[in-house]
Amino acid sequence: MLPVRDEANSAGTPPRLVTIRHARRGEAAALAAIIRNAFVTEQLVYGDIPPLHETAADLAATFDAGDVTLAAELDSELVGTVRGETMPDRTVMVRRLAVLVEARGLGVARQLMAALEAAYPESPRFELFTGDLNQAALALYESAGYARIGTDVVGADIAIVRLEKLLTP
Repeated sequence: MLPVRDEANSAGTPPRLVTIRHARRGEAAALAAIIRNAFVTEQLVYGDIPPLHETAADLAATFDAGDVTLAAELDSELVGTVRGETMPDRTVMVRRLAVLVEARGLGVARQLMAALEAAYPESPRFELFTGDLNQAALALYESAGYARIGTDVVGADIAIVRLEKLLTP
């Protein structure tokens, strides 16, 4: 995939190079660490959540299942990841969009989402979910064309919002 220059830089520093590419199986441990780092902010709101326990072996298994896993590099350093999982109806479930806390605000998550959609040109629909209190994620997804389709209560005082994006294959 092609690199993209970050031009949303108002501090006068040179733009940083963001590259989105297919992740490599050998990066599973580094990607698991990125996921844990990124979901710490969710842990502060919701407590113990599954992404904090995802291991390199768990991620390696997703490579074996044929999922598309993408990696984001910022100036050649891994800073983000996202995974797609194809469902029987050809819907792609967006899984574990994660960007290191220190790399947020540079458009990395938006670029990962766009690249994931491009990786599934035949899919008519993408779906994802996020915590109902995660306003930053909800704003990102809605600005990328995702619409809310429901809210599910999954625990005491914990609700997740389901969103979808319909594409024309």
